[in-house]
Amino acid sequence: DWAYPMSLDAHVFRTHELARLALHLDFHNPNTLEASLASYCFSDSSGDCAPRLACFKRGKVMNIPANRVQDTFPNRYMGDGPSAELLNTEFLFNRRLTS
Repeated sequence: DWAYPMSLDAHVFRTHELARLALHLDFHNPNTLEASLASYCFSDSSGDCAPRLACFKRGKVMNIPANRVQDTFPNRYMGDGPSAELLNTEFLFNRRLTS
C-alpha cells in the first residue's frame, strides 16, 4: 500500500520535471495523475523521467488517510476517524502527532 513509487502525498518532485510530464499525460484527479506518471515513467518511453531518487534512512512523513478526494479509485481511508478539519485545527494550534 505505502510503496507506490509516484505517490503525490509524500514524495517531493522537481516542479519543472513534473510540470513538463503533466502537460503530456491524461489525468483527471490526483489518483489518475499518479497512475499516469507510474505507467509512463516505468514504460519503454520513460526517457523524460529523471532517474534520480533520494531518501532518508528513516521515514519523515506520517501519512493519515483521513479522507478520499475522489471516487475513481476506492482507496482505503479512515471513514470513522478524526475529520480533516479537526486535524487541521489541531495543527494550527501547534499540536503534533508523534510516532
